[in-house]
Amino acid sequence: AGGWAPGRGTPAGVGGLNGRSPGPIPTDTRLLIVSYDVLDAWLSTIFRARPVGVVYDEIHLSKHYAARRSRACMALATRTPIRLGLSGTPLLNRPAELAAPLAILGRLADFGGVDRFMTRYCDGHLGPHGYEAKGATRLDELHDELRRRCYLRRERAEIMGELPPVTRVLVPLPLDPAAGY
Repeated sequence: AGGWAPGRGTPAGVGGLNGRSPGPIPTDTRLLIVSYDVLDAWLSTIFRARPVGVVYDEIHLSKHYAARRSRACMALATRTPIRLGLSGTPLLNRPAELAAPLAILGRLADFGGVDRFMTRYCDGHLGPHGYEAKGATRLDELHDELRRRCYLRRERAEIMGELPPVTRVLVPLPLDPAAGY
């Protein structure tokens, strides 16, 4: 009861997926932890587990549509109804880097889709070398729309009174190959 994740089992139900050679997921696993670097190798195994939710920690790392990491995250997102993205990095280099995370979270349509997002907020246009979206336009509007639709930013000072004392629980996970980590 209570504990690190109320109603979600105990740390004994935590499973780590590592290496690029997938194996079975133990049936008592309630929480899977997998690195972005091996997610693509584990996708079909994860799909068979039929996850209900996924939390993308440091989602800003999936900022490029074409990257293997982003493609794996999008594939998982298409089969997972509950998706949350976390990031301790509130600022990116340019608004275009928000498009892939918004797509992964199923929120890009709220902004009119990728084409409208790129045109409206990233100065998207046809340039001499193809389509370019390296600019930044309507930043105040983008900020307001992100806040209204899907973005919550809370600073540490705002929530310190709400947080319980820090509790650390060591959950050992086997690594394969251990020397690689």
